Amino acid sequence: MATACPPICPTWCLNKKDGWSALVRFWTEDEEFKAKSIQNKTNRGKGGTHNQGNKPFPLYEKDMVAANGGQEISRLQVWQTAHKKKDLVEGKVVYYGKTEVSVESYKKVFKSLRGEDSDPLSEPLDEMAVMISGGGKPHGHTSILNAVHKPTITLPRIRHMTSSSGVCMPPHPRRPTQTSDNARWAEAYEQLQEEFQQKMQEYDEASKASRRHESEQTKALFEALRTGAQPPQYVEPPVVPPLPRMPTKMEFLAQLYSGCPVSALPYY
Repeated sequence: MATACPPICPTWCLNKKDGWSALVRFWTEDEEFKAKSIQNKTNRGKGGTHNQGNKPFPLYEKDMVAANGGQEISRLQVWQTAHKKKDLVEGKVVYYGKTEVSVESYKKVFKSLRGEDSDPLSEPLDEMAVMISGGGKPHGHTSILNAVHKPTITLPRIRHMTSSSGVCMPPHPRRPTQTSDNARWAEAYEQLQEEFQQKMQEYDEASKASRRHESEQTKALFEALRTGAQPPQYVEPPVVPPLPRMPTKMEFLAQLYSGCPVSALPYY
């Protein structure tokens, strides 16, 4: 039985009821997604994950710069501050989750790439250091600045670039009983996740362009009605691609071993 859509549809999915319905079905019926959601909720606990509240990161960053007299602050410093707990513990600053460990790992790799005299916190973000320090995107996201900065380079590409440079690279994450085949498909699945994120970004940009176009057309029509001028000729909005969906690992493996090309699946 199809799952009914929640009554409130986000603005980025307006006029796309089929896509919204499919997304809701994925959230409510996909067993792997529901299990992962429950586990993530348990991992977050009741103590929170950051101190931004409901304020988006760009606005949080803007407010921090304003509070700093208009002087620029690195995104990493803003992100670190956003993950700092407001209350001290025994007089010490405490961070949410693995923030402190992740930042220290980034600083160590950054210095190995840029030199010991470099300043990882104040200097521009180094994407290689982000990917190396966090071991890539093992769960579909980076260990720092996730959803804030999207790296343009993958860990396999970095491994290829640095194979003979002497840069300290973390080993490929493997379980004690993991086979080489499992390692290969795990890396392929990580690359597929990056492809999915790229397609989602393209989808979001196309959706915004379509909504902007429709808004401009509507304004022009109302202006013509107000002034008595000839209504503007309707122009079709930009094409919005199908909403992509990240295949589950089972779907991915089924396609991989069947010899079919594997890609982020769209909703039609």
